[in-house]
Amino acid sequence: MLDRLPLVSSLKRDVVLLQQALYQRRAPRVVVLGSVESGRSVLMNALLGKEVFEADRPAAPPGEWLRIEALQTVVDWLELDAETPPKVLEELLRGAVSKMDPDVLVFICGDSEIEESLGARVDVLSAVLSSLQAQLGRPVPFAAIAAGGGDDDGGVIGDLLAQKLRAALSAAHLVPAVVLCTPLLATDGGLVSDPSVVDLSDAIVRAVPDSGRLEAARAFNQATTARRELASAIVHACAAVSLTVGLTPIPLSDAFVIGPLQGVMVSAVIHVSGRSWNVKTVSQWIASLGVIGGAGLGLRWTAQQLVKLIPGAGSLVSAGVAGAGTAALGQSAIAYFLGKRALADLPSGEQGR
Repeated sequence: MLDRLPLVSSLKRDVVLLQQALYQRRAPRVVVLGSVESGRSVLMNALLGKEVFEADRPAAPPGEWLRIEALQTVVDWLELDAETPPKVLEELLRGAVSKMDPDVLVFICGDSEIEESLGARVDVLSAVLSSLQAQLGRPVPFAAIAAGGGDDDGGVIGDLLAQKLRAALSAAHLVPAVVLCTPLLATDGGLVSDPSVVDLSDAIVRAVPDSGRLEAARAFNQATTARRELASAIVHACAAVSLTVGLTPIPLSDAFVIGPLQGVMVSAVIHVSGRSWNVKTVSQWIASLGVIGGAGLGLRWTAQQLVKLIPGAGSLVSAGVAGAGTAALGQSAIAYFLGKRALADLPSGEQGR
């Protein structure tokens, strides 16, 4: 019944978002399907923006989740070999899903595989997705990568590889979140910058459920657009809750809720940005507001409390001020921590966090 009421249903969605994204948050769970030579290690290094895996590292135990922790980021990572026999792969999936449910799958197909065995690789992908849907009772979103075209300056080879991969997926009735071609995985390892990694990072963060999206946005630091989208959604939800709480007619009574809520909101934006939550970070943001900005926030809060003294309409005005003030505070945090110059202004020890 609440979902049918326009204002109440919207508030309910905002509260559920905050509950899942902030208080039930967990590490994102990413499954990578590809051959051993496809570049799974380099993919993880590129997504995290740091060299977590060495290119010549031994393969992970089949079907075992890896907990990757680096510079205050955490990701659960599962690698599946596309050359594994179907029955063995099915058993590995059952064992992995019994431990935790995957959020998103990344399918990697090298340029030689696209030319020689694309149909077989897509069949494996289709079987894996079908198995996951049967076990979880829901489809698992996936992204597809054509790895190759490293010497293709004009991007022609990369476009052809992506087109072939997209056509094969369409023929198998598979709809990925995104199809990309990157020369990144054709390298010998290390950290290589490539624009396609940005698109892939954004796609992964958007595909992850709300409970894992905050940590995903923090870990995959090149997901600049998805980071801002998540931060804006959190600010919008906090502003909506503040507006509702601001309807309380008793002066100062809402401060016990709105104050901590705004603190949680700003800390969430800082967390998404990859920065550390400490006194120095908060002090820098407060300093960026300046005297006028800080005074404006103080005057807005004072006006919100005084207007409650007006019978009837005072609570409505107070609610509007509370919502607008929370939104303004959140947007200032987004502009400072997730603005265009935010990463460049990070101290060297926090780059990529």
